[in-house]
Amino acid sequence: MNKFIFVIFFIAFNAWSAPRIPLVFQLSSSITQNVLDYKITNVSFFPDSIFLKYDKETKKFMSANLSLNVETNIPADEGADNFTYLLSLIENKSICINASEEVVESVPPNLMFNNELLELNVPITSLAFESEIDGFLSDKNEVTLLFEELDKSITSCSGDISVEVGVDI
Repeated sequence: MNKFIFVIFFIAFNAWSAPRIPLVFQLSSSITQNVLDYKITNVSFFPDSIFLKYDKETKKFMSANLSLNVETNIPADEGADNFTYLLSLIENKSICINASEEVVESVPPNLMFNNELLELNVPITSLAFESEIDGFLSDKNEVTLLFEELDKSITSCSGDISVEVGVDI
């Protein structure tokens, strides 16, 4: 019976000999209404429409450069270091017509954004606002369209590219 009491005492002693010390600290954050109202006010490609040139030797459209312009309502004095944005490709499609006037599937162009491939629904995050327009944060980047070789029976092609841009706070 003495053994049993000793074991109980030992277990109780170990539980009390290592007391838990709670650590309490305060965490607070403030997001003001004006920050919640910050948004992208304009996104545009320049030019907004292009006519591509076909290279007979490579059998594909020549690459094209566009400028992607992003404007916000975020005052520049709020600091470009406090805000970033993300960019997503949400649509990239093209259709072509062959000599028989049939619709032919075609590979849409690859989009290169600052030497990084834009993939459908895979956002590029933490993009910095590098400039300002009229006292508000903005950014301007080059987007290059790169094309695959086309079948020689194709006579014309058209397509649509859509991007989505949002502010990170």
